[in-house]
Amino acid sequence: THILFNMFSLWFLGRPVEMHYGRNEFLRIYMVAAVLGGIVFALRAYFSGINGPCMGASGAVICTTMLFVFLNPKATLMLYGVIPMPAWALGGLIVLMNFFGNQEDIAYDVHIVGIVFAAVYF
Repeated sequence: THILFNMFSLWFLGRPVEMHYGRNEFLRIYMVAAVLGGIVFALRAYFSGINGPCMGASGAVICTTMLFVFLNPKATLMLYGVIPMPAWALGGLIVLMNFFGNQEDIAYDVHIVGIVFAAVYF
């Protein structure tokens, strides 16, 4: 479900970001965020002895989501398809959830790299 949610978010929020930056620049943004997230995960795994894989492209998808938020802060998004929420509030929720999350099977550091890269890029 995680990868499906990521891909749905990428499809829904990535299209306006791609239209804003153009196809080639969007691809560069996405790939840099994915590589940076992979490097951070690999370093953490190396230094902490983690023996599990990191699947998906969450850091790049979060980067895309945050770029959407920065570009369209007043847009109304439907959280879980039901709850209307301004994009800026969703962005804040994403940031809070990743800085204070404590689920062991979520690579919060990869997400945070995506958030920071989006902020720096924007």
